Amino acid sequence: MTENAVNLLLVVPALAVVVVLGIVQAIGVPDGRLRGRREAQLLALRDSVAATGDRMELDWSRYKEVPKERVLALAGEQGWTLTGEEIQERAWVLRFARS
Repeated sequence: MTENAVNLLLVVPALAVVVVLGIVQAIGVPDGRLRGRREAQLLALRDSVAATGDRMELDWSRYKEVPKERVLALAGEQGWTLTGEEIQERAWVLRFARS
């Protein structure tokens, strides 16, 4: 195999990957899909903050499409106050107490 053939075998697939990634980046994720995920996560979050008791822990990574400010606002509506947070290996735990 000549050096030109080897170069072609390396360059052509690399260019194909760049073109495909460019198309995916240009198209992006459909807003409807993100909106659906966000709404489902908001419903689950509302159920979680409706919990009873003096203390509550939420894994914020389960609600990736919901901004932290929205999580704190929903919790505040139910009488929860953020008391701390901890980043773990696979979770971001928000700790709340009743105010």
